[in-house]
Amino acid sequence: MTDKQAAVHVEADTGGALRRGGTRRAPKLVAGLVVGLAAPLLLLGAGGCKSEPERIAPVVPVLVPARSLEYWVSLLKANARPWWSLRADCTVTIRNPRIPLPGDQAVFAAGRLQLVKPAKLNLTAPASGRALVRLVSDGRSFRVEMPFFGDSYGGQYGGPPPPQPGRIHFLPADVVDGLEPEGLLADRGQALIQWERHSVLFSMRPVWDPEPAFVS
Repeated sequence: MTDKQAAVHVEADTGGALRRGGTRRAPKLVAGLVVGLAAPLLLLGAGGCKSEPERIAPVVPVLVPARSLEYWVSLLKANARPWWSLRADCTVTIRNPRIPLPGDQAVFAAGRLQLVKPAKLNLTAPASGRALVRLVSDGRSFRVEMPFFGDSYGGQYGGPPPPQPGRIHFLPADVVDGLEPEGLLADRGQALIQWERHSVLFSMRPVWDPEPAFVS
């Protein structure tokens, strides 16, 4: 299978402290995988019955089998290999403390996403009429146009956008990384956290601030 069509929800949380050049102070979190979430069931007997209530065996919660970090990394890479291009209808949600809307977020429906591996991306929302958000990348450079926020910028693919106070960062590389995990997992550190009913895989690229004494 070389081409895939799907419905996609693109979500970007752009909050957090930024350092010079637009990168985060803390190690950058770029992906999280949550699997196997299940809630226990609560069974109630009907009231008003004269007979003894029927005893019901306690419900056993559904647990997620313990898996290794290597298992999840291999699974993500295997799922990415069968397809080469993706066309999808999408809804784009951007969260940032600077957005003066309920929930600090803006939602753009009726979008269209096209991706050709490794990094050719066109994301437009809405897909028809006047676009309020548009991200374009050819794998070497990118362009972001967000008339809804009154801003536009471009730069080298994979690098930070030109710094500007108050700018909301929504980069094509972040969208591609979320859909193409093989690139997301390359040259980055992974960590796995397991609970009884779900597990989370983090892929991180540390970004360190220079010592204050060396900042001009």
